[in-house]
Amino acid sequence: MNARPAPVHVALVGCGAVAQLYYRPALETLEREGLLRLTAAHDPDPVALDTFGDSFPSARRLTRFPEVLAISPQLVIIASPPRYHPEQTIAALAAGIDVHCEKPLAPNLAEGERMVAAAVEAGRRLSIGMVRRHFAATRAIGRLISNGNLGPLGSIDCFEGTPFTWPVRSVDFLRPVAGAAGVLQDIGTHCLDLLTWWLGSPS
Repeated sequence: MNARPAPVHVALVGCGAVAQLYYRPALETLEREGLLRLTAAHDPDPVALDTFGDSFPSARRLTRFPEVLAISPQLVIIASPPRYHPEQTIAALAAGIDVHCEKPLAPNLAEGERMVAAAVEAGRRLSIGMVRRHFAATRAIGRLISNGNLGPLGSIDCFEGTPFTWPVRSVDFLRPVAGAAGVLQDIGTHCLDLLTWWLGSPS
């Protein structure tokens, strides 16, 4: 009988809305199953840090990003505001840590390519949180397109809209200023990812 592998030691960077709504339930489940251990959570906002950290009593609460690297987790989840993604991701990779980065990966192509190059150079894994590929509906649409059931494809219109109920602590999500992504870059990445997944990357 094979021994169960030791849990992966994980640190979470950014304890805002996406961490609270999506990562916290997933991390709780995976920790309960013995697949990972959240060793640290980081956020410069002590209120956000404590709100998230209360769900993980054994995790260290860190207010400075270098402290995350100093404890050498096996995996860092970057869930901070998008303007910090390149700097934090590259620093973690250079420290020999695998990274899962929330979308949007980077504010522009050049920064994204720098992040990928850093992963290759360090020999570490870099993944991005594009989750909609895993939805049953998007997989079904992909099959319809690839099977030709829809006939010749002339155009695709993307519509987004739900009640905004996120527990945000700033308005950066709504405006592309000061390095923030803004709604189009933050939500539009989902549409672009699905289009390239269904149809292939443009030549």
